[in-house]
Amino acid sequence: MARPRNWDALSPAYRARLQRNGITRQAYVSGASVKDARGHKATPEHGLRDAAKNPQRYQEYLHKKRPGGGQRPPANLEDLKDRAFASMDGKIGSYFKYNRNAVIARVNNMSERQLRLTIAATEDDLLALAAIRRKSNPWHYH
Repeated sequence: MARPRNWDALSPAYRARLQRNGITRQAYVSGASVKDARGHKATPEHGLRDAAKNPQRYQEYLHKKRPGGGQRPPANLEDLKDRAFASMDGKIGSYFKYNRNAVIARVNNMSERQLRLTIAATEDDLLALAAIRRKSNPWHYH
C-alpha cells in the first residue's frame, strides 16, 4: 500500500508549482497524479524505459530520442541463440573438455546482451569469459 501523502511536507515552491497546474491540497492528499505538474505531460518520467512501455503515448518522444524514430524491433532471440551457439561451437568446439550439450543449455539461458557478446567474441575472448570456473558462468563450456 502506498504511503499517505503529506501536503505540509512539500516545499513552498513545489506546492506553488502544483497549484499553478491545478493540483489542490485535497487532490494531492487523495493521490491525484502530479505527472503533468512535474513537466511530464508529453515525456515519460524515466526516459526511454517508460516510453518503451507505452509507445503510443510517447510516439513523438521516441521519434526524437531514437535514430530512425519509433519503436525498436524486438530481437529474434532464437536467431541470436543459434548464432551464439554457432560462434562458440566454431571457435572453441574442438577443445578437449568442450561439452556441446552443456553449451546448448547455457546459451539457451543467456540474456540478449550475453548472446550479442558471444556472437562478437573472438576465441580468446570466449576463453577469457569461460575462465571463471563456475557452473553458473554462461560461457563455461565443460
